[in-house]
Amino acid sequence: RASVYGASKVAVNYFIRSLRSDLANSGIRPSLVHPGFIKTAMTDTNDFAMPFLLGADKAAAIIIRQLERGKLEIRFPLQLSILTRLAGALPEALRLLISKHFQKQAHS
Repeated sequence: RASVYGASKVAVNYFIRSLRSDLANSGIRPSLVHPGFIKTAMTDTNDFAMPFLLGADKAAAIIIRQLERGKLEIRFPLQLSILTRLAGALPEALRLLISKHFQKQAHS
């Protein structure tokens, strides 16, 4: 259910990384923000579990603090960031098995 959402995130990620190269000598440093689930009107309509759900104010405070520290990549919450990175490192066949398992649970 996240194919379009995920593809758009990859496109923005690639764009920002390319932009960093283009702007390397300009003093402008684009940052990437990879938030987990943030409680908003949009997520209020989700019918699936959203682990480590954060309020918008808390998320904004994290982003501002990290930007002030000069971070080029901001990932939070840490638990979800670790899980998604680990999942990305799994072989494709195993990721598909896990996806099928969770899809079955969501439909039962």
